[in-house]
Amino acid sequence: MKNKCFFIVITLLYAECLFAGIKTDTKSIVSQRAYYRVIDSELQGKPKSYTLTVWMTGNMLALEKAGNSSIALWHNWQTSKPTLFQVFKEHDYRIEFERIHTQKHQRLLAQLQALLQDGSFVQRATINNKQLILQRLIKDDMVELQINRWSDYKTYDYADIGDNEADPVLAKLIHQGFIQKI
Repeated sequence: MKNKCFFIVITLLYAECLFAGIKTDTKSIVSQRAYYRVIDSELQGKPKSYTLTVWMTGNMLALEKAGNSSIALWHNWQTSKPTLFQVFKEHDYRIEFERIHTQKHQRLLAQLQALLQDGSFVQRATINNKQLILQRLIKDDMVELQINRWSDYKTYDYADIGDNEADPVLAKLIHQGFIQKI
């Protein structure tokens, strides 16, 4: 009976917010995928460039570097306690770093957040002496569908990997390394 009453109260509050025009959903940000050309001028000789794809939904933000087999994905990226996942899309695995959130990961998330202004991606930015130039922006439901697929992958907590070392795929993934910078 308590659960039923709670559900009714929440439903009424939600309806009241809708009629009052208050936004109650976490999807106030449109799902987007931005393709940036990154020019790294710190390298000796000719500047190197590569593509960086940034995926964004209301509560998830992901970074994919061209040529890299993994994706850094933050859940609840706008909060003080985001959860980082390293997604290995070729194997349908992901590793969670909830308890082990390093300064490098925090710095990377802050850099990604600098690419956003008022819920949309900026045209140009400089991060770590690298020029990022927006090449293409896609706003559609496919962005959210893809991120949700990644969320359904088999997930291991980084702290528990040693307990699962018999999994040959997991052992291979760990040796590939993790995205730590743009």
